[in-house]
Amino acid sequence: MREIAFSAMPSTVNHEALLEADGFKLVVRASRYERPDAEEYWDANWVSGEVEMQTSRGGRFSARTTVSLFTSDLVSFVAQLRRLDEALVGEATLAHFEDEFGATIRLDSGRGTLSAFVRAHVEAELRVEEVPIDQSYIRLALPMFEALASSFPVRRGPA
Repeated sequence: MREIAFSAMPSTVNHEALLEADGFKLVVRASRYERPDAEEYWDANWVSGEVEMQTSRGGRFSARTTVSLFTSDLVSFVAQLRRLDEALVGEATLAHFEDEFGATIRLDSGRGTLSAFVRAHVEAELRVEEVPIDQSYIRLALPMFEALASSFPVRRGPA
């Protein structure tokens, strides 16, 4: 069995959401607003967290790193997941403002693929492409991402 892993210091985590597919898991964890007293949109909406990705496709691989999550990225992904869950066709992308992780789900008639990555700034990266996924995984992930986004609402709208 081949195993590759990279990891960063774990953070204290209070909330998490899980996105799964065949032989794949992406966990997004969040703990607190980084600047709870910030008045400006771009400063007020960063949340301390970490992401962890595991895949058993072609071996056993995992990656975990601390990240700063931007609340608007979570809200956008939830809205896209809802549309995907209702229409069963289209795309949902979990983008990260600093491009340290991401996931894109593409469905057609309730079946499709997932591509995702986790990277440690400019060093190691774990990436998967074309992982089979279907609507059942979307239905499982949606309430978890809704709860995560509602735990850290967007504060002080953009100017």
